[in-house]
Amino acid sequence: MRDHWEDMLRVAGSLTTGTVRAYDLLRMMNNGDRMTGLGDAFAAYGRIFKTLHLLQFIDSEVYRRMIGVQLNIGEGRHALGRAMFFGRLGEVRHAYRDGMENQLGALGMAINAVVFWNSLYMDAAVTELEAGGLTVSPESAPGSPR
Repeated sequence: MRDHWEDMLRVAGSLTTGTVRAYDLLRMMNNGDRMTGLGDAFAAYGRIFKTLHLLQFIDSEVYRRMIGVQLNIGEGRHALGRAMFFGRLGEVRHAYRDGMENQLGALGMAINAVVFWNSLYMDAAVTELEAGGLTVSPESAPGSPR
């Protein structure tokens, strides 16, 4: 990493300013089926943060709970998608990429509409309860981590 540090900074600057696309940089860092020295340096740099993440995950119960909440949110969205994806028996049937992207994009838009609708009406229900004198704590509100 020391040998390639200045090049790594230039790559980061190029990505930040949009001078170079990430795809082109990834292609440049591979020499056939092997990584170049710069590619190896970025891989080593990434392992540092992966290791730090794992150590924090092992050490901190609060961090593990936060990760669990994030995973549960994602899994909940996927479960909703599976429940809504009943057309054509839940199979992506298009043989070409654009058709699959269109089908999955429409599913994503439908899921977002359901989530938005539910959010509006849950908020209205909580507002009505609070207007009636009932106190709803943030911990017991829908969508909050439990």
